[in-house]
Amino acid sequence: MYISYMGYRPERTRLLILPLLLALLFASLSLPAAAQEACLRLGTDEWPPYEYTDGEAILGMSTDIVQRVLERSGVCVESLEVYPWKRGLRLLQEGSLDLLFTADYRPSRLAWAHYPDESIVDSGWVVYVRRDRKDLAQAKGLEDLQGQTLGTVIGFGYPTQLVLFLSGEVRNSPVSSDELNFRRLEAGRIDALVCDRYNGAHLARQLKLDPIVRPLPEEIAPSRLYPLFSRKTVPPELVQRFTATLRAFKKSSEYQKLIQRWLSQSP
Repeated sequence: MYISYMGYRPERTRLLILPLLLALLFASLSLPAAAQEACLRLGTDEWPPYEYTDGEAILGMSTDIVQRVLERSGVCVESLEVYPWKRGLRLLQEGSLDLLFTADYRPSRLAWAHYPDESIVDSGWVVYVRRDRKDLAQAKGLEDLQGQTLGTVIGFGYPTQLVLFLSGEVRNSPVSSDELNFRRLEAGRIDALVCDRYNGAHLARQLKLDPIVRPLPEEIAPSRLYPLFSRKTVPPELVQRFTATLRAFKKSSEYQKLIQRWLSQSP
């Protein structure tokens, strides 16, 4: 096929294209930051009611909060996957994940992770004992458990008050999970267990142990829970925007209703 190029003027074409290219460049520069950001790869573990799987769905209080705050911040999500916690931390550290939840605050993580300046959920550390233990009927907190065997979980970052208590007149019996501790308490193999307040309430209901165990009224210490952002892949500006949006969301009735829905929901 023969195509005639008669009348073709390269310099005229360049003059026409140049303004178009400049317009496209300025348009891209004027886009909001959220429109230019890559979608985030999210990771979590199994820790109900904060995050857990139900079939193929990933549910939970933290899951809802993180996704809603990201949406309100104009940040899109590429993926959400469940990992064992240690693997999730490693993936975040190497930059294969952008965001991981739910975590406590540890200064040792600041070298490779951003924390927002606002927690997504505030909870606390509590002690559970058996209801039929007459010798513990008047127990209110840790100090009433001297000489008892206390169930803990390997690798958890417990508050200073508990760490100091475990170095005294008490027998520490660590295992791999909170669920296993509840089973041991049910069987009478330990005298008490330490857990997160909301996770403990969820497990007691799920395992149908509410008639058998009870939390002591005195909280060991408050617990503030956060998402972690990878320093390798997430800019500080995005974390600051997440913080501002989260603070506003926590003041809303929607946040309060979300929390109450998850805390009152039976497994």
